Amino acid sequence: MVKITEGGIVTKYYMADFLLWIYDGLEERVKENMKKLGYLLFAFFFLIGRIFPVKQKKVVLFNGHNYGLNGNLLEIKRAMEQQQSQQKVPKGSRFTFLFFSKHDLFSLAGLLGKIRGAVSFFVVLPIQMATAGRVFLNDNFLPFGYCRPSKDTQVVQLWHGAGAFKKFGLPVERDEEVKRQVKRANTRITHLFITSKQVLPFYQEAFGIKKEHIYVTGIPITDVYFDEEKKKQGREEFYRQYPQLEGKKLLLYTPTFRNTEEENIGIMEHFDVKKIHQVLGSSWVILVKFHPKYPVSNITENSFCYNMTNYSQMTSLYFVSDLLITDYVSIGGPGAALVNAGLVTMISICIIKFSGDPFNGFTIVEMGLMAGFS
Repeated sequence: MVKITEGGIVTKYYMADFLLWIYDGLEERVKENMKKLGYLLFAFFFLIGRIFPVKQKKVVLFNGHNYGLNGNLLEIKRAMEQQQSQQKVPKGSRFTFLFFSKHDLFSLAGLLGKIRGAVSFFVVLPIQMATAGRVFLNDNFLPFGYCRPSKDTQVVQLWHGAGAFKKFGLPVERDEEVKRQVKRANTRITHLFITSKQVLPFYQEAFGIKKEHIYVTGIPITDVYFDEEKKKQGREEFYRQYPQLEGKKLLLYTPTFRNTEEENIGIMEHFDVKKIHQVLGSSWVILVKFHPKYPVSNITENSFCYNMTNYSQMTSLYFVSDLLITDYVSIGGPGAALVNAGLVTMISICIIKFSGDPFNGFTIVEMGLMAGFS
């Protein structure tokens, strides 16, 4: 038995508990050092890449958020290719695109797959980024904090969310060391695209970058919703992969992530797939899509419920779904979110009015709760 005295108070630990406490501390320290070692390894090969000239026609698309080429990155690539085609740019003078996905690289099967993924991420990617005229990101990229891109390289942050309905980025990061690394990495950003001038101060705070690097252009992915041909292609691609679902009614359940792993697991514990199946009947199928950074293992998978967390084309899921259940405001967008909040608030006021309840502190709190959680 080990005794530890702090301020005159004696606390007793069994030896196993004491050793476990030491192990947890060492494990956390090792993880932090391994991450830093990875960043330095990335920076080393980036520095080697800086020896070579920047190729203005080389474009690197890096998905650090989820699987595959999708979202803003896919739409940027399509737009640049379309522009070149319309302008009839000669093939030798056209952009060349190189795509990398962190999740795809580190999920390759087998020992050779792991080695290939590591070499691609720590060796090939930094050299290609260092020699690219344009680098497009859709999430924070901490290794850039240890790199110095050329002045001839544009680093464009497209981000993966729209609007600013809640605090995100630096203001919500609790780990001071991570916050410092993110802020340093964000100093490499030359262009940050946002949806409107009203959210500019919030993005400036979230990324910790200068105002002159922020551009109010809108984000590429929203264009898809106004393109009937792309929506049709998205539906066709989905049913090519899941032909058994053609003709079925599809319910898409896509909750946002919670603060802890336990809370994320608890989401499915409160979403009774079996009961929903009984209510909806055999003509319906549930598609469950969790945040790619916070997947869970307790999703029921059978002929009635499909786990779509790793399905890369998120917008295609919207196009095929007949019913959407979500608490993720970015999915609905600012218009839908505000209309929904307004309607729920007005209905709440009408209910209170017609029920004869007086407008006092209790009913005002009720209205505020309904408005805030709608």
